[in-house]
Amino acid sequence: MEQVTSIENPWVKKVREYLRASSHFRKFDGVWLEGDHLIRAALARGWKPRVWFWNEQGLQHPNAEFSSLQTEQGRHIRVPASIMNKITSMESAPPVSAWLSWVDRPLSDSTNDTHHFDGLVLDRLQDPGNVGTILRSAAAMGFRHIWSMKGTVSIWSPKVLRSGMGAHFSLELHEGCVLDDIRALNRPLTATSSHEGQWLHQAVINRPCTFVLGHEGQGISPDLAKLAADWVRIYQPAGEESLNVGVAAGICMHSAVVLRL
Repeated sequence: MEQVTSIENPWVKKVREYLRASSHFRKFDGVWLEGDHLIRAALARGWKPRVWFWNEQGLQHPNAEFSSLQTEQGRHIRVPASIMNKITSMESAPPVSAWLSWVDRPLSDSTNDTHHFDGLVLDRLQDPGNVGTILRSAAAMGFRHIWSMKGTVSIWSPKVLRSGMGAHFSLELHEGCVLDDIRALNRPLTATSSHEGQWLHQAVINRPCTFVLGHEGQGISPDLAKLAADWVRIYQPAGEESLNVGVAAGICMHSAVVLRL
C-alpha cells in the first residue's frame, strides 16, 4: 500500500479542488465518495474505484467487511489523519474514501431508452438536501431518469451525494440540461404547483410519467412551464402555503406508482 506524506501530493490537491468546486460532472474526470456506505453502493452497481484513500481507523477497523474492501481492485493509499482531514467535506474524515473515474462507469442498458422509464425534471433547485432526498425517493419509486436543468445545484456535489445515500448509482442522471434537451425527450411533462392544476389524487398521470419540480422559491421557469402537458397540486387539508420540494416530489412519485396498482 502506498503512503501519502504531503498535502502537495497530486491526488490530495485534486480532491481538495473538487471539494471547493461548485460544478463537478463536467469539470472533473470522476467523483469523490466519502465513507464506506457510498462506496459499497457504487460497488453494488458495478462501479470500480480508481483510487482508495485509507486512514489508520479504516486499516485497523475490526469489521471484516473493511478488510474485504482492501482487496478490491484499484490503487490503495494510506493517508495520515492530518491530511485526511483536509480532504473531507465532513466534520471528521471517514475511515475510507475513494475516487471513481467516469471512464470506469458501468455500461447501462437504459441510458438511451428514456421512453420506458419514469423520470423527473429538476428546475434550478438550490438546496443539496432537497436534491439528494429527491434522488433517494426516485430510486425507491423506480423513477429511473433525472434531468437536472442548468442552474440546479450540482448533482455530484458532496452534500447531494451524502443526502442521496447511494441512490446516484441506480439512476440515470442527466446534468446541465437546457430547454432543447427537454423538448427533445418528446414525452409529456406533468408540472407541479402549490396552487394550480388538478388535485394529484384525482389526476390521470401520463405514462411514462415525468414530473417537473421547480425552484424552491420561484417554482418552474415560465419557458419550461410552457412545455408542460398537465399540472398537478397536492391536497393540503390544513392549508399550509406550500410543501418542501423534496417532500412534494416523494408524494407525487408515490401517488403515480400507487395509481397503477
